[in-house]
This record gives sequence, C-alpha cells and structure tokens, in this order.
Amino acid sequence: MGANLVTTTCGFVIPLQDTIAKQLRVPFIASSLLQIPLVHRLVQGRVGVITANDEALTKNYLQSAGVSDAVPTAVLGLQRHKEFAEPYLNGNGGLDFERIEACVAGTSAELLERFPDIKAFVCECHNLPPFAAAIQRKTGRPVFDVQSLVNFVLHGTNKPAFV
Repeated sequence: MGANLVTTTCGFVIPLQDTIAKQLRVPFIASSLLQIPLVHRLVQGRVGVITANDEALTKNYLQSAGVSDAVPTAVLGLQRHKEFAEPYLNGNGGLDFERIEACVAGTSAELLERFPDIKAFVCECHNLPPFAAAIQRKTGRPVFDVQSLVNFVLHGTNKPAFV
C-alpha cells in the first residue's frame, strides 16, 4: 500500500513541480495549471484561467506549467471580490457558498466577454472545484480544475480492469 499520487493545495506551487516530482516514486501535481497545454490542444483555442490573484500569476508561473507563448491564454483573478478574498485570501469571515459561487461564475463570464474566443477554462486556485459546475453553466465551456487533474492521474495509477 501507499500513495498513488501526491498533490498540493495551491496552484502557485507550480515552480516546484519538477524538483518535487523527481524526489517521489509516484506522480506529483503541483498545480492545475499543468492542464493548460493539454486543454489548449484538446479545444484548439484560447484557455481562460480563473485564479485567486491575477497580479501574482505571472508569465513565469505559466511557463513553469509548460505553457509556451504559442498557447493563447486569458487570466482573471478573484482577489478584487470581497466574497472570495475575505475567506480565501485574508482568512476572515465565513464562507457564503452562494455568494462565492455567483462571484466565481460572474468572473468567468466577465473573462469570456473580454475574450469571446475562450474555448475552455482552467481554474488555478485549488479552492475552486466546488464552483466549476457554475462556471460551466454560466459560460457553456468545458472547465478543468485540480479535481479533474487528480482524477486523470489516479485513473492512470490505479487502472481498473477493462470490462
């Protein structure tokens, strides 16, 4: 027995991907951002990235995830929204799921309005999987997050018998 996978709880750990992965005997996921190049290939278009903080998510983070200049992205952060920033970034107050969900879905719609050529979204922040369905409903686009990446890797490391 043992772990089939090791992951982190923050997408901004991506610069450590290679360093940590080399030390482990199982796959390592530093960030959901690793999916961006794959998602781009799947949808053949711009990938929208919803992040906790777009001022902090620099090009260096995207490059650490394997995102080249040939992969069109558009990034928008949630740091300006009190509903998200207070509980997740500042550690204050409680979680109002409905308000946060509306904020996250609204942010994705805003990004899509700015960049109508977005074909799919990747959520950088590992706090966003509970809101991925709302993003998909609001935008009509596929949404990928850390949960989709974990499921993908676990399926590869713990292959069920083909029936």
